[in-house]
Amino acid sequence: MDHWQMPVVFLVENQPPAQKPVWDICAFYPQRRKELRMINLFQDIPAETIETTLDMIQRNLDQIGLYGGHTLRKHTDVQVLALKTRLNAEDIIYATSFWDMEVAAAVVKSLMKRYYNPKIREWLLDTTRDVISLHGTFPKPVGYGFKRGINVLNENLKKACVVLLKDSDADWGFRILTCYPQF
Repeated sequence: MDHWQMPVVFLVENQPPAQKPVWDICAFYPQRRKELRMINLFQDIPAETIETTLDMIQRNLDQIGLYGGHTLRKHTDVQVLALKTRLNAEDIIYATSFWDMEVAAAVVKSLMKRYYNPKIREWLLDTTRDVISLHGTFPKPVGYGFKRGINVLNENLKKACVVLLKDSDADWGFRILTCYPQF
């Protein structure tokens, strides 16, 4: 099995050895879990309030942004030499970048609107998964990148992935963990 096809194990601290680990697929971005339980964003909240909140999130998807995080640092307007260096220095198969911040933001908004009903909405209510990956194909290239073993820059990447992470401290109950163009 190739490295990128392998599921990532989220380690749970203070977990008894006999318990099985929590599994979730989040390509290239394993995160060490600090909580013992999954986040339940709507615990003890009346059903009517939950529906109102979910509808409000949907109406305000344009407000959920990248805010200087991982996507902007590692996957937006990155120079070609920096992508090559990252590919050689890190244990990754691809090093990709969006053309610029506007393209990255448009990809995030497009995928979140495309998948809000029902995928993101159901995920927000799901107490068994804290991470969700959204994949999409776009009519025009959204970025460029290198694939390990191929020394040619691909400037025609039309696929992208947005990874969301539940975060009870975030305004909308989740944040963008990363977003990147895909081969």
